[in-house]
Amino acid sequence: MVYSAENKPLPGSVMEFKLLSSKPSLSRDFLHLSFAIVVILVFVLLWINDNTLEDYSEKTIGLLEYEAVRIDRSLVIEIKNAAYLLQSLGRQIDQYGSDDLLKIPRLLRSFDSKNLSGSDDPKRKSDVISWIDLNQRVVVSSNFGVLRASEDVSDRDYVKKTLVAPPWTIQMGRPIFGRVSKKWVLPVAMGVTDFTGKMIGIIEISLDINALTEEMRREAVLEMVTYYEG
Repeated sequence: MVYSAENKPLPGSVMEFKLLSSKPSLSRDFLHLSFAIVVILVFVLLWINDNTLEDYSEKTIGLLEYEAVRIDRSLVIEIKNAAYLLQSLGRQIDQYGSDDLLKIPRLLRSFDSKNLSGSDDPKRKSDVISWIDLNQRVVVSSNFGVLRASEDVSDRDYVKKTLVAPPWTIQMGRPIFGRVSKKWVLPVAMGVTDFTGKMIGIIEISLDINALTEEMRREAVLEMVTYYEG
């Protein structure tokens, strides 16, 4: 290597070039620091986003579970109220006589929505109560009275289940478009017997699905939950 008298690398020598290239550069260090900060910020933001999304997801799932439980309880209460109503109607029909087609319509109409839901909601008056004879035909309904032409419902699942189930027990059918109510309903039926235990007919209530849906929508705790009507 070539050194000057002061023991320094001579100008233009290789040693001087290496020393010059090894000197710190403020601009270069600033770029490195900026890049490091950006990388750290990206990781921090990703961590925050991941945790926020996880917390939001857990909260949403919790609220949806609560809503599902609330809906389930509401339906259970609705079915219990329907069971009480049908049993009361069945006992009175047995008392009056199942062949008295003049008293049965007045009896069915006397049980309005207040008896079932405990409220004066006019929309619940759309529930239809029907009397089905032993021929598995609807002969009386709360909306039409005595039907001029009885409606055959022998193919309905709730009728088939009621005929083989113990009397005075609730049988639910799948949601259907009612032939008498002319709307989507949830049918609930009960077999009725006389004092000797002989089957005399079936009392059935068609719960209006649209009215039930609207009732659940009003009580919903989540704005994001949407109830679709059939």
